[in-house]
Amino acid sequence: MRLLANENFPRQAVEALRAAGHDVAWVVEGTPSVEDRSVLQQAVAEERVLVTLDKDFGELDDSSVLGPVRGNSKSHRQAGEEQRASAAAQRAHLTAP
Repeated sequence: MRLLANENFPRQAVEALRAAGHDVAWVVEGTPSVEDRSVLQQAVAEERVLVTLDKDFGELDDSSVLGPVRGNSKSHRQAGEEQRASAAAQRAHLTAP
């Protein structure tokens, strides 16, 4: 899976995803401190799934960046909440003894 990890995504999680065979670009390694909108544009341009722990990232409902959402009735906010929940579950798994 092609992923873009936002800069707040833990290094340990990025490394674990890479070790599992995922193609993970990490904002910290490429464009640290870039604005959220630019991160979203990068994810779209590189056809990557964005993973972030940024709670207000779902506020970016910019159809000029995302284009129309096809085949998905979820709002961007709902999708963002599901991504954050998935990331939290991943973190819990990585930190479990």
